[in-house]
Amino acid sequence: MKPHSNTTVDINCVRMEVGGDNSWGLPVLESYRIKSGIYKFRFVIQLKINTK
Repeated sequence: MKPHSNTTVDINCVRMEVGGDNSWGLPVLESYRIKSGIYKFRFVIQLKINTK
């Protein structure tokens, strides 16, 4: 990877990984599946300057 001056932040409300209970071939367990619907969330990014 080449160094660069950009910072990327990926913020997800919900996320479901791949793979099942014991194999990539099995589906994700029902209790861990993301139900369809509208999801909302908020976050704040705040700059904190150390004045010591």
